Amino acid sequence: MLSKITIILLFLLLLVSCQQSPQFVRKKPPIFYLTEHSKDSEYGKNEHKAIKTGGWKETGGHGGQRWFFSMLSGPNGEDITAEREGACCWHKNPTGYKGMVILDKYHVYIGDSAKAITLYLNSYEYQSPKIPVGFGTKIKYNISIQR
Repeated sequence: MLSKITIILLFLLLLVSCQQSPQFVRKKPPIFYLTEHSKDSEYGKNEHKAIKTGGWKETGGHGGQRWFFSMLSGPNGEDITAEREGACCWHKNPTGYKGMVILDKYHVYIGDSAKAITLYLNSYEYQSPKIPVGFGTKIKYNISIQR
């Protein structure tokens, strides 16, 4: 038979394990759609023209980046593979941690290509993301108006 102390400890353990710390609570990623192609060949491919997917404060992570890559495709609708190389390129910005933002650098492969295209994403700032030159989008917008 379990002692009262053991039962109380088990109850407290159960109570604590069922609660999540606020820092680990997943929030919804920012919602945006890739509808516009960038005309700038350096957009996303240069650290000074990073794709601003935002969301760090809103999602507690890289939700905007995942959402961006889920919609991105090759120029003809090919699947892509995005591999995060790591963080790089600190920049001063009040929206970031202690006034600084750091970019994430990705190698993106289109279809079966062995050639990677490097993209820089900023998860601290948000500006409606565009489709970088040489890419397309998986989402097609076929809107018909019935009268």
